[in-house]
Amino acid sequence: QLTFIERALAVAKLEEMFQKPGAPLSQRELSARLNQGGYPVSQSHISRMFDALEHLLPAIPQVLYAGLGKPAIERLITLRRRAESTWNQYFGDAQQFALLWLEVLSTFEGEKPELDWSELQDELIAKMAMILNQTPRLLALEMHQEQRVSPDAANNAQPVPQRLENDPPRPSSEIVDASETFSELSK
Repeated sequence: QLTFIERALAVAKLEEMFQKPGAPLSQRELSARLNQGGYPVSQSHISRMFDALEHLLPAIPQVLYAGLGKPAIERLITLRRRAESTWNQYFGDAQQFALLWLEVLSTFEGEKPELDWSELQDELIAKMAMILNQTPRLLALEMHQEQRVSPDAANNAQPVPQRLENDPPRPSSEIVDASETFSELSK
């Protein structure tokens, strides 16, 4: 009956226990050791746990301990990855992005195991837009496009069609309105 973050902390502690001095333990090896010990957990799940410990716990510990679930945590981690990728296109300073992420996320700290997803995303994009001197709409579109072509995206995701120089113009029914795309991101 542990929360996701409590299980993540336990897995991190077990990693420390299994690790031999001077020999780092990979997540795959950790997964194998945990499976042998009767706690079946995949490497990708361990990766999400460690991402939550590094990128979420410092900013929203009460929300996590109150029971924020795996789907919401995965969504936060995905948002962070997409935002960081977009940030790096313009700025490239990972440390400054990490600070911005923690600053924005910490404003959503509370005792309820829920977050206002669209408000968090809008706030993050607005802050990024100010720092990067870009429009929020452009950043939202780039983050959305990053999601659609990302290797982490679902297997059935289709790449964003690109228009080549010699291609005929697309009918207006195929042109996506930026405001609709922004609305999709807020869902």
